[in-house]
Amino acid sequence: MEMDPHIFPCGLMVSDFQEQKILQFNAYIENEFGFAKDSLIDQPITALFTKASVLFLEHYFYPMLLQDGKVSELQVMLLSAKKSSQQGGISPPSCSQNRT
Repeated sequence: MEMDPHIFPCGLMVSDFQEQKILQFNAYIENEFGFAKDSLIDQPITALFTKASVLFLEHYFYPMLLQDGKVSELQVMLLSAKKSSQQGGISPPSCSQNRT
């Protein structure tokens, strides 16, 4: 069953953890950050983050997610379509990796 990302009132991006590619994002990200519909699909996750945030994701977020299976809070800088930075984050309850 595929999830409809447009039902969320905040920004939502779904990615492939292993390939680190964007699979889906909702209208909030389109409108708030100025991306055209489906313009980020199959792009690297790094297309949405500043260089400093990419380093944080690679050296803190991904290892913690692999070790603990979840990250309960995260603050990063996101890039708009015009490449200006804006604050974003993941807040509790949690962002969990599906462990199968």
